[in-house]
Amino acid sequence: MTVSSSRLDLHDVDRFTSSTGVHSYHAYPMRLVPQLARMLIDEFSHPHDIVADPFMGSGTVLVEALLAGRNAWGVDVNPVADLITRAKTSSWNADELSETADWFCERLTTSIAQTPVIPWSSLERLRWWFSEENIERLGRILRLLSDVPGDFQPFFTCAFSSILKRCSYWSPHSIKPIRSARRHRVHVLDPIQTIRVQIESMRQAHSLTWKTRSEPLRSVRVHRHDARALPWPDESVDFILTSPPYLTAYDYADVFELPLLWLWPGTLMTTRSQIIGTRVVGRRVTKPVLSDIGTRRRIVEELYVRHPASGVAAARYFKDLDQCLTEMVRTLRHGGRLALVLGNSMLRGVAVPNTTIVEELLESAGLQRIYRGERRIGARSLPPWRDPKTGRFRSTGDGSAVPVYRTESVIIYRKP
Repeated sequence: MTVSSSRLDLHDVDRFTSSTGVHSYHAYPMRLVPQLARMLIDEFSHPHDIVADPFMGSGTVLVEALLAGRNAWGVDVNPVADLITRAKTSSWNADELSETADWFCERLTTSIAQTPVIPWSSLERLRWWFSEENIERLGRILRLLSDVPGDFQPFFTCAFSSILKRCSYWSPHSIKPIRSARRHRVHVLDPIQTIRVQIESMRQAHSLTWKTRSEPLRSVRVHRHDARALPWPDESVDFILTSPPYLTAYDYADVFELPLLWLWPGTLMTTRSQIIGTRVVGRRVTKPVLSDIGTRRRIVEELYVRHPASGVAAARYFKDLDQCLTEMVRTLRHGGRLALVLGNSMLRGVAVPNTTIVEELLESAGLQRIYRGERRIGARSLPPWRDPKTGRFRSTGDGSAVPVYRTESVIIYRKP
């Protein structure tokens, strides 16, 4: 199998053209481009193969694998990712889904007298993000969700999660948890009306994605699980396609703070600590001891000099990444392919060549590289600048800002 580098150049694909069908269910930052995922699945797997994603995020790879007639396996430690993926990969009977949606929307009005369900342990933080009126209305929706038939729970819970930012004071221009400084002038939406519109949009998207299937979907396995200990047997997967988290990745516990507060109260800190690439290191910061040499050691040592906590976080990240890649190699069958979509990054002014680091780890595990290519990232996908000290994204540049990398690598390896 070969890959044409021109087919990877999807720089004209923006967030609008790549957010059709079930991919439009829920916002998810930095997700894999569906068209790229589908091309790689078609190129490096066969019908009925098992295609797996150990960092499934919003389930892009799993959806495209199912549409291509493959079996789809995925894991993610983030409960919001697990919810979104379950919703996106479920193919319900269209008539039954429509009937349930009509029932749900009718009950939004008729059950108004019911006592709202409010996660009291999150109440103080919820009052930071929501008006008292919207807290009550969202609580009534949450009460109604408990009456939804079990098979449809992921669909309606995903709809609830997807409207939370629009009904809050969260800045509409920020992925990260920033309360709008002009919050009294922000147009905060009514949860009742917003979820009606969201459910209808998702119902149509479901029909658009799954109704045209001429044959039954293959099997799908979704697990809320740690990629450092995959729940898959040895040599059981035909093709692994994923985009591992970066050292400077978004803190997904922050990005999804609102659904975590409402649906999984009390888990915010636990979720943050479990995410690969987190820079939360605790109060005690001691210099890490590294046995390996080369790129990883140099980066850790440079970071530790500049910012000790970042050096410790980098050492832990590289250790975790090594475990994740070891698990991928273990579960990949002999002759199977592993495709990774990666980009380089920067932290505290130190360049982090993620692609080179991953290649070193895979080649030390005995895998053979069969392809490496670059694809341009559309200007709409990322803010154009980084802060040179922190590596964080910025929408504006000045004399100290550095431009963001505008390419990402696609590397493909074969297990002998």
